[in-house]
Amino acid sequence: MREEYVLEKVSQLLKERNWTLYRLAKEADISYSTLSNTFHRNNVPSVSTVMRICEGFGITLSEFFDEGGTVIKQLTTSDQKLVANFHRLPREDKKLVDIYMKGLLKIAIDMEKPERKNQTASESDMQEESDTLEKSDVQEESDTLEEGDAQEENDTLEEGNTKEENDTLEEGDTKEDQV
Repeated sequence: MREEYVLEKVSQLLKERNWTLYRLAKEADISYSTLSNTFHRNNVPSVSTVMRICEGFGITLSEFFDEGGTVIKQLTTSDQKLVANFHRLPREDKKLVDIYMKGLLKIAIDMEKPERKNQTASESDMQEESDTLEKSDVQEESDTLEEGDAQEENDTLEEGNTKEENDTLEEGDTKEDQV
């Protein structure tokens, strides 16, 4: 195996995930300067650093070094703990976890937007669809609020009075009392 393989593989995985070195450093709990220096100096990282990089990417060492794509996806230690905890939850709580995870993924995607310079067409279409759904949700909420405000205003008007007439009536008076 070539010495450059490790850095090439890390670069490939970064590109596939549309991650920066900074993001990998955070996910792998490695200092950014360590990763940056490794790449700029073309050094092969230590085994312990590669293990942490794999944890950051959510893959095993076997998957990392599998050049032919023959290794079956295996769960990392943290994946195994997550799955074990998930299986102990009641069905309703599993649904909540699923919803929560989708929300977290949406937040993560939104936070990556400035980093996304090379989106593919399908990724761009999916983002536009997501933005459209958000706008429609905001519009529906706004329409609901406006309807509620109009109803409240209407409820406060005396029956048969216009808004202007109602504004001129003293509290507790009706139209007939003013005459």
